[in-house]
Parts: sequence; structure tokens; C-alpha cells
Amino acid sequence: MIANIALLKQLTGLVQEHKSALLREIRETRELKDLLLEGLRRPLSREERRRLRQQLLDICLAIPALSLAVGAPGGMVLLVVLYRVLPGWLVPSAFRRPPVELPQQELFCVVDEHDEVIGVAPRGECHGNPLLIHRVAHVLVFTPAGELLLQKRAPSKDIQPGKWDTSVGGHLRPGEDYRSAAYREMAEELGIPHTVELEFLYKYELRNSVESENVATYRCVFGGRVDFERREISQVRPWSLAQIERCLGSGIFTANFEQEFACYLRFVAGR
Repeated sequence: MIANIALLKQLTGLVQEHKSALLREIRETRELKDLLLEGLRRPLSREERRRLRQQLLDICLAIPALSLAVGAPGGMVLLVVLYRVLPGWLVPSAFRRPPVELPQQELFCVVDEHDEVIGVAPRGECHGNPLLIHRVAHVLVFTPAGELLLQKRAPSKDIQPGKWDTSVGGHLRPGEDYRSAAYREMAEELGIPHTVELEFLYKYELRNSVESENVATYRCVFGGRVDFERREISQVRPWSLAQIERCLGSGIFTANFEQEFACYLRFVAGR
């Protein structure tokens, strides 16, 4: 009995000590509700998305301790013990210093159906949410003999790893236009200098269950040495158009490239 009274006093003291933090958690829960409702009406700003992710993370981190405390006999006493002995990452951020810092991600431009920029979002949100339309620049790199260079995506890529893909492809950075992104990606992925002339071909929309992209495609002819980015690309080699057509639908190409190739054939046929 005396031990139980001592534990209750300890619990009361703990609650009093962290009263302001508990109240802050309650306020943040209300703010979380408001942010979720606001996100249904309009795109959230970068700061609002950061607060939303942080508060959702806090809830996830709090669940292990709270669920154990509620489900066990004498749960409130157990919660006091858990608070004393659990590692810090299981404790909500209002009870610890410093707060959790989330890793920074590459930012993409987010556009509307008219390709007008309406905001930015991290790569991880754009890849997996088809509602976030983002911009991409592609380059079809041909050899002087008329073969098309294709790159094989590294096994570590988050989208369609290990498959053959368009010569060059990359997302636009905030404030960047399609042509600038095409030149930058061409240099970064294949080591092709900016002195190589790019010809604009066409734009098209790519929509699937994973992502939504607005694509601008360019073409160039390059006969020099290719120095590809080995962290993202495992192989680069030239293909004849006949070889590509024979392999369509076999599963060795990305679905994105097969759509790109169909667009290119229609473009050539219509000239």
C-alpha cells in the first residue's frame, strides 16, 4: 500500500512537472486536425507540411509507450516506469530535447493540369501520389549512325529499378525550365556537354497509379564518349529502333520509356 502511494505521488509529480508539455501536445493535436482539414481544400505550404509530418511522427512514436501502459495491469504505474527506462526515441517530442529532425529530400515543382506551378513537394511525396503532378525533361540521344542510347536504371532506384529507360530523364528543380533541366540532366547522367545542340520534339502527359508527370522531350546527336552516373545508372548502350520494337512488351523496358517511344514514333510519322 505504501509503495503504491509512493508511485502515485511520483506519477502526480511527473504530470505536474510536464503539465505545460502535455497541454502543448493537446494543442498540437488540434492543430493536426486543422491541418488535415485544410489540406483537403488547398495544397499545404512547405512549413505546414513539415509541421504535419512532425506531428504525425510524434503520434507514431508515442503509441508504443501508451499502448503498453493502457493494456497492462496497473498501466498508469507502468507508464511511469516506461518513461524512466525507455530510450528517448519512444517518447513524444514535447518531452525531450532536441526534437526529431527529418531528413531533407529533393524538391520537385508541383503543377496543375495546365502545367502552371502551384507549389513544391519532396520526391517521396511525388513518387506515390498521382495527385501531385510534376515536371520532367527527357532527352533522346542518338548516335551518328542513328541508334538510340538507352540507360539501364540502377537496382537502387525507387521507380522501376533494373530496367532500360530513356537516354536521359530528370525532374525539374524549383525555378528551372524544361530546356535548362534537359541540359543539366544530360551533363549529370551521361557527361554530355552543354555545347551539344538540343532540338525540342514534343510534350506529353504521363499518368499512372504511382505518379503523374508532364514531360518535355528533346533530341540530340552525340558521337563522343559517354561518362554515365554510376550511382543511378548501371549500363548505357546504343539500340537500333528495330531492336527496340522487337523487345517492346517483354518487360525489359520501363513503362515510361515504352510510352516515350510510342510518342516518338508518332512524332516521326507525322512529320
